[in-house]
Amino acid sequence: MCDESNARVQKFSASMIMTYNATAAGGYTAVVTTEAGNSSSSNSLTIYSGNAGTITGGTSACNGATTNLTDAVIGGTWSSSNTAIATVGSTGVVSYISGGTATITYTFTDICGTFIATVNVMAIASVATISGTASVCAGLTTTLSDATSAGVWSSEHPALQP
Repeated sequence: MCDESNARVQKFSASMIMTYNATAAGGYTAVVTTEAGNSSSSNSLTIYSGNAGTITGGTSACNGATTNLTDAVIGGTWSSSNTAIATVGSTGVVSYISGGTATITYTFTDICGTFIATVNVMAIASVATISGTASVCAGLTTTLSDATSAGVWSSEHPALQP
């Protein structure tokens, strides 16, 4: 049903056509009443969204984690551009598999056409454990290593920068 604040009342003769500019998707009822108010006719009217909405939710997580994506337009389908990085289930749950970026797509089709909304998600690679001698005398050096294939070494102490 139409929100009364958005309702439009228009007088017209039996031969005129009434045009209604809908501003939101949903079900509406169009009512025609005689000027005397003693007779009316109504008909249901469905306004389709004509878009896929906007995807919201978490777009990054560590490998093995999940986040939830949602879209206000109901009835679409989810897909991932790279299932080796992130998969997405039918309810919008994203599972992060391996470090990298994938595009998650929400596709919605109605009588107006097919509409697509996308968002990029990033799976954050896990960092391997740092190994090496954890204690060293002042003035000497030690070697630390890890099995991570890429990354940047840093230290929270300025004197210990690599």
